[in-house]
Amino acid sequence: MKSLVTMAVIMAITTGFAQTHDLTVTDIVEPSDRWIQDSVEVIPKVEVTNLGSENEYNVPVTLFVFDTWVGGDTVYAESATIPYIGAAGSASESIEVTYPTWLPTGICEDWQEISYPDLPGLEEVGMHYLIQALVDLETDENQNNDTLYDQTIALLSQDVGVIDLQNLEGRHLWGNFIPYPAGTEFTWVATVENYGIWEKHDIPVDLEIFDVTADPDILVWHNIQLIEYVDWRGNENENPYRAEVEFPTFTTPEEHRYRFECRTELEGEECPENDEVVRRMSAVEEYNDIYSFTINMDEFEFGNVNCAVYFSLSHSTHVNLKVYDINGRFVKTLVSGYLQKGTYRETWSGRDEQGKSLASGIYLILMQAEGFKDARKVIVIN
Repeated sequence: MKSLVTMAVIMAITTGFAQTHDLTVTDIVEPSDRWIQDSVEVIPKVEVTNLGSENEYNVPVTLFVFDTWVGGDTVYAESATIPYIGAAGSASESIEVTYPTWLPTGICEDWQEISYPDLPGLEEVGMHYLIQALVDLETDENQNNDTLYDQTIALLSQDVGVIDLQNLEGRHLWGNFIPYPAGTEFTWVATVENYGIWEKHDIPVDLEIFDVTADPDILVWHNIQLIEYVDWRGNENENPYRAEVEFPTFTTPEEHRYRFECRTELEGEECPENDEVVRRMSAVEEYNDIYSFTINMDEFEFGNVNCAVYFSLSHSTHVNLKVYDINGRFVKTLVSGYLQKGTYRETWSGRDEQGKSLASGIYLILMQAEGFKDARKVIVIN
């Protein structure tokens, strides 16, 4: 990076386009990782480079950290002064600035706390932080390169949970309490996810089945299986932070209604709110998976708000693709209408229905079609 900056400055000088005064933030050195641990101190550092032809003195450089997960509050703000930085091409053209210690805080992933209801596609974990470094040279002739952004995510140490529970005997429509005939077999597979910063071994996964025909409910079946290993959250190669466990087959003893509860039992768990999945099933209607959807979000480029949304339809159907703020208020419609089978790409430029630029913060893109619902979170920076 430094050599490229130096070459650019040399080329600018030789072609007569060099600025006399031009400082830029070239790197947020620390935190350097996308993932950091809750309650472990970070010593922030940034790198500033002089692209101008003059030495500079007593230059303020400010560092902000914003909590983007819960509404964009400023959680850290510190300013430091560079006493001296040499002109471009000199040995001292780049300076590292060190700030006081910052203590990041993780978050317990309880989706019930999100004010906008029922968004199954929001699978991001941890406390998301936006880092902003700003050099403030009064005589700067190019203020477009004064600011640099980065992101990091604070994870808890001990946090795993069940994210899905499927019956191998067939997929069913959840939520209709219609009795199952006696002799109906269930073989359950639970999917467990590690939300934490460390890999985990020998995680107990507990499945309980309740007969809900009686009042109160009666526990009729109980089994515990072990998941031998799940990797830490930051290893994203083929999702090794997820693992599946299969339970023995359960056969309904009577024609009754049943509830199925599956949870992890990790010792030292810091977030029990996301441990459990509960299923109530209908024996009459089976889920007919005749189409599928996928939503993939391009990353927002800081300073260039532009987001591409991709989705595919395996058959013709009516689709709604809309943007909401984090409180569930409508922002903009991207798609609303009947679409043919195929793959589609829609873009959003961070503006509302009237074409106005939105305030910086968290927004949700929600897709709905024939009972399908999926959502993604994006961060707008203006």
